[in-house]
Amino acid sequence: MLPHCAVVSRAMACRSEIACAHYCWEANATHIEAREVAHGGSSVEPSTTVTSSVKLLRILNELPLWLLSAVIVCLLGAIYVPAFQLAFPPTSQPWLQYGVFVFATLMAFRLLGIALASSIDRRIRIALLEQQALAKIYKPASALFMTRHAIECRSISAPRLSHRIENAIREFGYYRNWRPRIRNAAKALFDRQESSSAEMLSGTAFPLETILRIIRENAAVADWKLMQLARWADRSTHEDEDEDTITKEQVDLLNYLANRTERLAQKHG
Repeated sequence: MLPHCAVVSRAMACRSEIACAHYCWEANATHIEAREVAHGGSSVEPSTTVTSSVKLLRILNELPLWLLSAVIVCLLGAIYVPAFQLAFPPTSQPWLQYGVFVFATLMAFRLLGIALASSIDRRIRIALLEQQALAKIYKPASALFMTRHAIECRSISAPRLSHRIENAIREFGYYRNWRPRIRNAAKALFDRQESSSAEMLSGTAFPLETILRIIRENAAVADWKLMQLARWADRSTHEDEDEDTITKEQVDLLNYLANRTERLAQKHG
Protein backbone atom coordinates (compact mmCIF):
# COMPACT_ATOMS: atom_id res chain seq x y z
CA MET A 1 0.00 0.00 0.00
CA LEU A 2 1.10 3.54 -0.78
CA PRO A 3 1.79 5.94 2.03
CA HIS A 4 -0.79 8.63 2.82
CA CYS A 5 1.41 11.45 1.54
CA ALA A 6 1.95 9.67 -1.77
CA VAL A 7 -1.82 9.31 -2.30
CA VAL A 8 -2.39 12.96 -1.50
CA SER A 9 0.36 14.10 -3.89
CA ARG A 10 -0.99 11.90 -6.67
CA ALA A 11 -4.56 13.29 -6.18
CA MET A 12 -3.26 16.85 -6.31
CA ALA A 13 -1.35 16.06 -9.52
CA CYS A 14 -4.52 14.65 -11.15
CA ARG A 15 -6.51 17.73 -10.08
CA SER A 16 -3.89 20.03 -11.62
CA GLU A 17 -3.96 18.04 -14.85
CA ILE A 18 -7.79 18.35 -15.03
CA ALA A 19 -7.63 22.09 -14.38
CA CYS A 20 -4.96 22.50 -17.05
CA ALA A 21 -7.04 20.56 -19.58
CA HIS A 22 -10.12 22.67 -18.77
CA TYR A 23 -8.10 25.86 -19.22
CA CYS A 24 -6.77 24.65 -22.58
CA TRP A 25 -10.32 23.80 -23.75
CA GLU A 26 -11.59 27.29 -22.84
CA ALA A 27 -8.62 28.93 -24.56
CA ASN A 28 -9.20 26.85 -27.66
CA ALA A 29 -12.91 27.77 -27.74
CA THR A 30 -12.09 31.47 -27.30
CA HIS A 31 -9.56 31.23 -30.14
CA ILE A 32 -12.13 29.56 -32.44
CA GLU A 33 -14.75 32.27 -31.74
CA ALA A 34 -12.19 35.01 -32.38
CA ARG A 35 -11.23 33.39 -35.68
CA GLU A 36 -14.89 33.16 -36.76
CA VAL A 37 -15.43 36.84 -36.00
CA ALA A 38 -12.22 37.74 -37.87
CA HIS A 39 -13.44 35.83 -40.93
CA GLY A 40 -16.88 37.44 -40.88
CA GLY A 41 -18.59 34.65 -39.03
CA SER A 42 -21.45 35.21 -36.66
CA SER A 43 -23.09 33.25 -33.97
CA VAL A 44 -26.53 34.53 -35.15
CA GLU A 45 -28.39 32.05 -37.32
CA PRO A 46 -29.17 33.13 -40.94
CA SER A 47 -32.90 32.52 -40.43
CA THR A 48 -32.95 35.10 -37.64
CA THR A 49 -31.27 37.69 -39.88
CA VAL A 50 -33.71 37.03 -42.72
CA THR A 51 -36.68 37.29 -40.37
CA SER A 52 -35.43 40.61 -39.01
CA SER A 53 -34.95 41.96 -42.56
CA VAL A 54 -38.46 40.89 -43.55
CA LYS A 55 -39.94 42.55 -40.48
CA LEU A 56 -38.03 45.78 -41.22
CA LEU A 57 -39.23 45.83 -44.83
CA ARG A 58 -42.78 45.16 -43.68
CA ILE A 59 -42.62 48.05 -41.21
CA LEU A 60 -41.25 50.40 -43.89
CA ASN A 61 -43.95 49.27 -46.30
CA GLU A 62 -46.70 49.98 -43.77
CA LEU A 63 -45.52 53.51 -42.99
CA PRO A 64 -48.17 56.01 -44.11
CA LEU A 65 -47.30 58.60 -46.72
CA TRP A 66 -47.97 61.49 -44.36
CA LEU A 67 -45.39 60.12 -41.91
CA LEU A 68 -42.77 59.76 -44.66
CA SER A 69 -43.51 63.31 -45.79
CA ALA A 70 -43.17 64.60 -42.22
CA VAL A 71 -39.82 62.85 -41.78
CA ILE A 72 -38.52 64.32 -45.06
CA VAL A 73 -39.66 67.82 -44.06
CA CYS A 74 -37.98 67.50 -40.65
CA LEU A 75 -34.73 66.30 -42.19
CA LEU A 76 -34.76 69.11 -44.74
CA GLY A 77 -35.37 71.59 -41.94
CA ALA A 78 -32.41 70.19 -40.02
CA ILE A 79 -30.23 70.61 -43.11
CA TYR A 80 -31.27 74.00 -44.47
CA VAL A 81 -32.85 75.95 -41.57
CA PRO A 82 -30.11 77.70 -39.53
CA ALA A 83 -32.05 77.50 -36.26
CA PHE A 84 -32.35 73.73 -36.59
CA GLN A 85 -28.75 73.25 -37.72
CA LEU A 86 -27.50 74.31 -34.27
CA ALA A 87 -29.25 71.32 -32.69
CA PHE A 88 -27.12 68.86 -34.65
CA PRO A 89 -23.34 68.51 -34.81
CA PRO A 90 -21.65 69.41 -38.12
CA THR A 91 -20.59 65.81 -38.62
CA SER A 92 -24.23 64.70 -38.80
CA GLN A 93 -25.03 66.69 -41.96
CA PRO A 94 -24.04 63.87 -44.38
CA TRP A 95 -26.19 61.44 -42.42
CA LEU A 96 -29.15 63.82 -42.56
CA GLN A 97 -28.74 64.13 -46.31
CA TYR A 98 -28.56 60.35 -46.59
CA GLY A 99 -31.75 60.11 -44.53
CA VAL A 100 -33.52 62.54 -46.89
CA PHE A 101 -32.45 60.42 -49.85
CA VAL A 102 -33.60 57.17 -48.24
CA PHE A 103 -37.02 58.42 -47.12
CA ALA A 104 -37.60 60.30 -50.39
CA THR A 105 -36.81 57.11 -52.31
CA LEU A 106 -39.20 55.13 -50.11
CA MET A 107 -41.94 57.69 -50.65
CA ALA A 108 -41.40 57.80 -54.43
CA PHE A 109 -41.58 54.03 -54.76
CA ARG A 110 -44.61 53.87 -52.46
CA LEU A 111 -46.40 56.33 -54.74
CA LEU A 112 -45.30 54.36 -57.79
CA GLY A 113 -46.56 51.14 -56.23
CA ILE A 114 -49.92 52.72 -55.38
CA ALA A 115 -50.27 54.04 -58.93
CA LEU A 116 -49.41 50.67 -60.46
CA ALA A 117 -51.77 48.82 -58.13
CA SER A 118 -54.57 51.26 -58.93
CA SER A 119 -53.95 50.90 -62.66
CA ILE A 120 -53.94 47.11 -62.49
CA ASP A 121 -57.11 47.08 -60.38
CA ARG A 122 -58.82 49.43 -62.83
CA ARG A 123 -57.89 47.23 -65.80
CA ILE A 124 -59.20 44.15 -64.02
CA ARG A 125 -62.51 45.84 -63.23
CA ILE A 126 -62.87 47.10 -66.82
CA ALA A 127 -62.10 43.63 -68.18
CA LEU A 128 -64.76 42.06 -65.93
CA LEU A 129 -67.35 44.64 -66.99
CA GLU A 130 -66.50 44.12 -70.65
CA GLN A 131 -66.84 40.34 -70.31
CA GLN A 132 -70.23 40.71 -68.66
CA ALA A 133 -71.36 43.26 -71.27
CA LEU A 134 -70.26 40.95 -74.08
CA ALA A 135 -72.16 37.99 -72.63
CA LYS A 136 -75.30 39.82 -71.53
CA ILE A 137 -75.74 42.66 -74.05
CA TYR A 138 -73.65 42.60 -77.20
CA LYS A 139 -73.89 38.93 -78.13
CA PRO A 140 -77.67 38.68 -77.53
CA ALA A 141 -78.28 41.97 -79.39
CA SER A 142 -76.08 40.91 -82.31
CA ALA A 143 -77.80 37.53 -82.47
CA LEU A 144 -81.08 39.33 -83.32
CA PHE A 145 -79.64 40.18 -86.74
CA MET A 146 -78.87 36.59 -87.70
CA THR A 147 -82.28 36.40 -89.42
CA ARG A 148 -82.69 40.13 -89.98
CA HIS A 149 -80.72 41.95 -92.66
CA ALA A 150 -80.34 45.67 -93.16
CA ILE A 151 -79.22 47.44 -96.34
CA GLU A 152 -77.58 50.85 -96.15
CA CYS A 153 -77.20 53.11 -99.18
CA ARG A 154 -74.80 56.05 -99.23
CA SER A 155 -74.79 58.95 -101.66
CA ILE A 156 -72.19 61.71 -102.13
CA SER A 157 -73.40 64.95 -103.67
CA ALA A 158 -69.97 66.59 -103.95
CA PRO A 159 -67.44 63.81 -104.63
CA ARG A 160 -64.98 65.97 -106.60
CA LEU A 161 -62.98 69.00 -105.61
CA SER A 162 -64.59 71.14 -108.34
CA HIS A 163 -68.03 70.47 -106.83
CA ARG A 164 -66.83 71.51 -103.39
CA ILE A 165 -65.23 74.67 -104.78
CA GLU A 166 -68.56 75.63 -106.37
CA ASN A 167 -70.32 75.06 -103.06
CA ALA A 168 -67.68 77.13 -101.22
CA ILE A 169 -68.12 80.04 -103.67
CA ARG A 170 -71.88 79.80 -103.24
CA GLU A 171 -71.54 79.84 -99.43
CA PHE A 172 -69.12 82.76 -99.65
CA GLY A 173 -71.72 84.86 -101.45
CA TYR A 174 -74.55 84.15 -98.99
CA TYR A 175 -73.32 86.39 -96.16
CA ARG A 176 -72.29 90.01 -95.85
CA ASN A 177 -69.90 89.71 -92.93
CA TRP A 178 -66.45 88.32 -93.58
CA ARG A 179 -66.31 85.90 -90.68
CA PRO A 180 -69.41 83.86 -91.66
CA ARG A 181 -68.26 83.94 -95.27
CA ILE A 182 -64.85 82.51 -94.52
CA ARG A 183 -66.12 79.99 -91.95
CA ASN A 184 -68.90 78.54 -94.12
CA ALA A 185 -66.82 78.61 -97.30
CA ALA A 186 -64.04 76.65 -95.58
CA LYS A 187 -66.57 74.17 -94.24
CA ALA A 188 -68.13 73.68 -97.69
CA LEU A 189 -64.71 73.19 -99.24
CA PHE A 190 -64.22 69.97 -97.22
CA ASP A 191 -67.86 68.85 -97.11
CA ARG A 192 -68.59 65.99 -99.51
CA GLN A 193 -72.31 66.18 -98.61
CA GLU A 194 -72.70 62.53 -97.78
CA SER A 195 -76.12 61.13 -96.99
CA SER A 196 -77.30 57.62 -96.22
CA SER A 197 -80.52 55.65 -96.00
CA ALA A 198 -81.20 52.12 -94.83
CA GLU A 199 -84.05 49.63 -94.75
CA MET A 200 -84.74 46.11 -93.55
CA LEU A 201 -85.08 43.17 -95.94
CA SER A 202 -87.72 40.45 -96.03
CA GLY A 203 -90.35 42.68 -94.47
CA THR A 204 -88.80 42.47 -91.00
CA ALA A 205 -88.70 45.44 -88.66
CA PHE A 206 -85.73 46.79 -86.77
CA PRO A 207 -85.70 45.05 -83.33
CA LEU A 208 -85.34 48.25 -81.35
CA GLU A 209 -87.71 47.25 -78.57
CA THR A 210 -85.82 44.01 -77.93
CA ILE A 211 -82.48 45.85 -77.90
CA LEU A 212 -83.84 48.42 -75.46
CA ARG A 213 -85.15 45.65 -73.19
CA ILE A 214 -81.74 43.91 -73.19
CA ILE A 215 -80.01 47.17 -72.31
CA ARG A 216 -82.48 48.00 -69.54
CA GLU A 217 -82.14 44.56 -67.95
CA ASN A 218 -78.34 44.83 -67.96
CA ALA A 219 -77.89 48.54 -67.39
CA ALA A 220 -75.23 47.93 -64.73
CA VAL A 221 -72.73 46.68 -67.34
CA ALA A 222 -73.85 48.86 -70.28
CA ASP A 223 -71.47 51.61 -71.36
CA TRP A 224 -72.62 55.20 -71.63
CA LYS A 225 -72.22 55.46 -75.41
CA LEU A 226 -74.46 52.44 -76.00
CA MET A 227 -77.18 53.88 -73.78
CA GLN A 228 -76.92 57.24 -75.53
CA LEU A 229 -77.18 55.69 -79.00
CA ALA A 230 -80.15 53.61 -77.87
CA ARG A 231 -81.89 56.71 -76.53
CA TRP A 232 -81.31 58.60 -79.79
CA ALA A 233 -82.55 55.64 -81.80
CA ASP A 234 -85.72 55.43 -79.73
CA ARG A 235 -86.35 59.16 -80.14
CA SER A 236 -85.88 58.93 -83.92
CA THR A 237 -88.70 56.36 -84.18
CA HIS A 238 -91.19 58.92 -82.85
CA GLU A 239 -90.11 61.41 -85.51
CA ASP A 240 -90.18 58.92 -88.40
CA GLU A 241 -93.01 56.38 -88.14
CA ASP A 242 -92.18 54.50 -91.36
CA GLU A 243 -91.50 50.90 -90.32
CA ASP A 244 -89.75 49.89 -93.54
CA THR A 245 -86.95 52.46 -93.33
CA ILE A 246 -84.28 52.71 -90.70
CA THR A 247 -83.30 56.07 -89.28
CA LYS A 248 -79.74 57.31 -89.15
CA GLU A 249 -79.71 56.89 -85.37
CA GLN A 250 -80.74 53.24 -85.69
CA VAL A 251 -77.99 52.68 -88.24
CA ASP A 252 -75.48 54.21 -85.83
CA LEU A 253 -76.72 51.89 -83.07
CA LEU A 254 -76.46 48.86 -85.35
CA ASN A 255 -72.92 49.75 -86.45
CA TYR A 256 -71.84 50.34 -82.87
CA LEU A 257 -73.25 46.98 -81.77
CA ALA A 258 -71.46 45.17 -84.59
CA ASN A 259 -68.10 46.91 -84.07
CA ARG A 260 -68.19 46.64 -80.29
CA THR A 261 -69.15 42.96 -80.39
CA GLU A 262 -66.30 42.14 -82.75
CA ARG A 263 -63.77 44.11 -80.68
CA LEU A 264 -64.79 42.56 -77.37
CA ALA A 265 -64.93 39.07 -78.87
CA GLN A 266 -61.37 39.41 -80.14
CA LYS A 267 -60.23 40.75 -76.77
CA HIS A 268 -62.00 38.37 -74.40
CA GLY A 269 -63.03 35.49 -76.64
